[in-house]
Amino acid sequence: MTRTDEFSLFCHNVKHLRISNQLTQQEMAHIMGIGVNQLRRIERNDFPKRLGACALVNLSRHFHCSISSLFS
Repeated sequence: MTRTDEFSLFCHNVKHLRISNQLTQQEMAHIMGIGVNQLRRIERNDFPKRLGACALVNLSRHFHCSISSLFS
């Protein structure tokens, strides 16, 4: 699996987690600690050049999953 594939899976998983948990984009962005516009880009499969580790940690803690599972 290439790095691009992993980034694409991450973007898909973020959107899936948000929708399956019936969260708004604003709520999900708040959970991740990022702006709504950055979340919208992620959900459009546009992985940001810079995504802080805090966003990944916040996601894994909130949804009780490993960071690596977000990329697979």
